[in-house]
Amino acid sequence: MRRWYEMRAGAGGAAPEIQIYDQIGQSSFGEETLSAKDFARDLRALGDVSEIVCCINSPGGDVYDGVAIYNLLAQHPAKVTARIDGIAASAASLIAMAADEIVMPENAFMLVHEPMGMAVGPSETLLSVAADLARMTESFAATYSKRSGMSVEDIKALMKENRLMTAAEAKEKGFCDVLGEPVQMVASYSLAGLPAEARKTLEKVMKQQHRGKARAEMDPEQDPEDPAMEADPEEDPTMADDDPVEDPAEKTRDQQIAEHCRQIMELCNLADLPEMAPEMVAKLMPIAEVRKTLVAAKAALARQNRVLGIHGTKPKTKEVNHGWDDIVAKLNQGAGRKRA
Repeated sequence: MRRWYEMRAGAGGAAPEIQIYDQIGQSSFGEETLSAKDFARDLRALGDVSEIVCCINSPGGDVYDGVAIYNLLAQHPAKVTARIDGIAASAASLIAMAADEIVMPENAFMLVHEPMGMAVGPSETLLSVAADLARMTESFAATYSKRSGMSVEDIKALMKENRLMTAAEAKEKGFCDVLGEPVQMVASYSLAGLPAEARKTLEKVMKQQHRGKARAEMDPEQDPEDPAMEADPEEDPTMADDDPVEDPAEKTRDQQIAEHCRQIMELCNLADLPEMAPEMVAKLMPIAEVRKTLVAAKAALARQNRVLGIHGTKPKTKEVNHGWDDIVAKLNQGAGRKRA
């Protein structure tokens, strides 16, 4: 089971540490991750502690898991220190607001933005989802406002900007209490879910740090103040990478979701059950489960038709059976492959 966080007791009297180093909560594609319920269980298992350090390097994730974890930390009797080791974006930035003290190295980032969602269905469904997102925005803005001291309206304007805040900006706006020494930034997760400009900024920073570290390891006596150490590859063509920042063959998270939804709708149409697609798409049901559900639904419908005599006296021909067998075969095609 893939963990998106790790919780461990402090050694030698140090404060227990929570590492949130991945996307938060349940994956959109059915991956097995841990829920806020598991987070609560592990937090209780720490016992009676007086201090907790929550280390964050996350692009965000599930809204409800984020809210639940925020509340768990905000209500905990221990002093909670949030340390933003790389980026605290979206739901991860909300979790940071639960801390009594927020520490950001000078090269760390924070991103607050309006909650996002996806819906498939008639206009009433889309309007309902839009209203839910508006309420979430109000709730998030109130939380950010309470912690930072900014007005709710100013917070909403900042959320609409959808851009990264540097550590210095975050401190200036009240989202951070202490600036720390810069750290080497790494990401064990995909940056595709972040807004385009935020993703480009992070990729550029991490590449520059990687180059600086590589050069320091190759020539440890080189002057760290040498301007060549800080050269921008966009301005110095001799430093350009042969590899692109982002493989164009890799699909972004939004493209993956769109492709996943398209596959669900195609399978539902193939099974002649298009009415089942909206609910499956809304849940982003794994493809293997979609196939299984559709086969079961077709089988149940066939049994019901036989009981009700819908086919009348029409004989059951081999051709009719072959047509259904063909559909089942197509639905199960590739069932052994990895889930989308």
